[in-house]
Order: sequence, then C-alpha cells, then structure tokens
Amino acid sequence: MKLLITGGSGFIGTNLIYEAIKTGYTVLNLDIKPPKDKDLLNLWKKVDILDYEVLEKMFTSFCPDYVIHLAARTDCDETVTLEDGYKININGTKNLLNVINNTPSVNRIIITSTQFVYKSNVDIPQNDIDYKPHTIYGQSKIITEQLTRSSDMNCIWTIVRPTTIWGPGDLIYRNQFYKILKKKLYFHPGNKPCYRSYGYVGNIVFQLLKILNTNPEKVNKKVIYLGDELINVLDWVNEFHMQLYYRKAYIIPSMFIKLLAIFGDLISKISGERFFIDSSRYHSMIESYPVPINPTYEILGKPPFTMKQGVEHTIIWLKQRDAL
Repeated sequence: MKLLITGGSGFIGTNLIYEAIKTGYTVLNLDIKPPKDKDLLNLWKKVDILDYEVLEKMFTSFCPDYVIHLAARTDCDETVTLEDGYKININGTKNLLNVINNTPSVNRIIITSTQFVYKSNVDIPQNDIDYKPHTIYGQSKIITEQLTRSSDMNCIWTIVRPTTIWGPGDLIYRNQFYKILKKKLYFHPGNKPCYRSYGYVGNIVFQLLKILNTNPEKVNKKVIYLGDELINVLDWVNEFHMQLYYRKAYIIPSMFIKLLAIFGDLISKISGERFFIDSSRYHSMIESYPVPINPTYEILGKPPFTMKQGVEHTIIWLKQRDAL
C-alpha cells in the first residue's frame, strides 16, 4: 500500500509517517521543508505543491494508492489577502485535486481543513457547509473544502477538520504553554468550565489511518472532525500539573487576569515581544469551543490513548529536549 502525504514534515505529518510505516504503508512525503527527524529524510522529496509540473511528476512516478493532504499555511495573518497570503491552501489544493484526477492509482484521499471554518462558543455547525469563520485562515480552508466538493474526483474522498492538536513534536505549544509550565507561571482564570475538543496527536494519527480503511459508505464525501471528546480545559491543564508538580494549577479570579491581559497587550505593543498573558490568550483560556465530535467516535471508534497517557508521552518528549 502506497501512501503519499503532502506536508509530512510538520507536527501531525511526522507522527503520521512513523505510525504509517509501522502499519505497513510505503510512504512518500512531499514537503517544501525537510523533516525535523533525520530518520525520515529518505522518505522526503522537496516539492512545492504550487509547482504543478513537479507535483504531477511525483504522483506519476510513485503511483500512490492513498493520499493525505496536510500541506497548508496554518497561522493567521490578517494583514494579507487570501489570494496572496494563503496560496498554498487554495492554489496548492487546486493543483493537488487536478493531479489526482489524472492519477488512476489513487483510491482514497483525505483533505485536511480545520475546525476554524466554524467558530462559536455556543453552538455547532448544522451541516457540512454551514460556515462561520473568524480568521482569514478559516476562510482559506472554506475554499479548500469548496474546491474538494466541486472537483468531481473519481476516488473516495473525506474532508477532516482537526481540533486543537497537542503532543510530542508540537513546537507551538512547546514555545507557549509548556514554557509557562516550566516557569511555573500558569494560573487559570476562575472556575467557570471551558469545554473544548483537544486532540492528542497519537489519536489524530489513529483517526486518519482508520479513515483510509473504513467502509466507504461511512466516510466518502463526508466531513469528519478529528480530536478527542470534549473536556474542560482546566482538567487538561491539571493533568500536566499533577504529573509535573503533584498539584493542580493555581486558580485566580478571572477579572484579575483580564486586567493583567490588558496590561500584557500594552507591554507586547511597546516591546514588540508577546507578553506571557494577553487578551488573545485570556480568551482562549475562558471561551468554550464545542464541535460535533461524537459522530467521529461513532464512525471510527474510540481512539487508543487516554488524556493521561498523552500527557505522559508529551512530558517525556519535552524532558528529552530540555523543554521542561
């Protein structure tokens, strides 16, 4: 079984490649950047998916059975336009879909979108094309989904929307949340529950590979959220604290942290460096973000790792890199 992954040098892609190899797949990673793990260099080809001719050559020579499309710009830069700033999400996906239409060997493809195509702290999307983006990144992924639906591919396709993904290899959390944990500076605003789907990367990899082997009737032309069951964010934070410091996180009145966040906005603006707490991080700590994750469990089953196990594995990875 041949599996081609675009964007396989990233956080999810690296974990996915290791698991796919263990499962028995022959893997090819197309990415503009090399993998961070040298053990995966022999599976990597430097390819910009905006270059149609090179992309087509790679598909023709490899003849993949399955494709998982992870390549994307995932940050949010509201100073750019969709057309210029997020070409890879739009034109890159368009190139990929056209190439797949000309590659008879492809049996299934997974197109990665994001939960941010619909963001609300009170409700969930009513159907697969119910959108409520709050960032330019979310807008670009709506176009990714629309391109997929209109591509008229002959193969089985599934759109996946990852939630907040964490675990070994996650540099974003390592440079933010884990750094604050290391300094023992984390404090939680109040006791009000904040419910979200936080997906441990090992479970996300499980879900991606499970989609490739699930009855087509359940996954073909469907949208599936990737993540774990909804949890109170404080429970996730406390699991890290208990395993690291044998105590729960400190809880401080939310109004105090809100004022500190406003002060942090000012410091960040003056210094040019992000303060450890600002309004953006404050809201991310207190706002629920429900997503329809239950259908994922009904289709793919229960993932293999508990939150406690995920935290254990993440802490080991962080300690190996002197990040804690």
